[in-house]
Amino acid sequence: MAINSIESREDSLTKYSFPNHYPANCPPQPYNEECGKYYRLVKTRDKLDPIHYKSHYEAKIREDLESTRACSRRALSMFKDYEEALNLARQFPTIGKYIAFLNLVGGHGVVCEENYCSFQSHHNWWVPIKVNAPDFCLKIEGPVC
Repeated sequence: MAINSIESREDSLTKYSFPNHYPANCPPQPYNEECGKYYRLVKTRDKLDPIHYKSHYEAKIREDLESTRACSRRALSMFKDYEEALNLARQFPTIGKYIAFLNLVGGHGVVCEENYCSFQSHHNWWVPIKVNAPDFCLKIEGPVC
């Protein structure tokens, strides 16, 4: 797995290190290392494209939400339900016209469910520094819209 060179803060409650730009108590507690299949909207078919694994914070998207959603902005957005990911892609193709199939099998970081708008299967994934997110991508399908 690749090692990211970003400075980190070691969280005593977890085995992971997260970047220093994470706010206190982020990722939120209780910590969950929920495994399983997830779906994430992405912009290209290249599963190694680094843009697929940048949080809104890192990509400087929706900076207006920093005061109210600082922790969520540092996570990667994904869905447990394929149909919800597909519906979001069709509603907002600028987010991504492709769907990445992720298989989180342990050692991947922290996952928390977060209902987002009308999407009931939305989850956030906080990827630790020493975890290489592309390792968990099985394939990319699309364009789906």
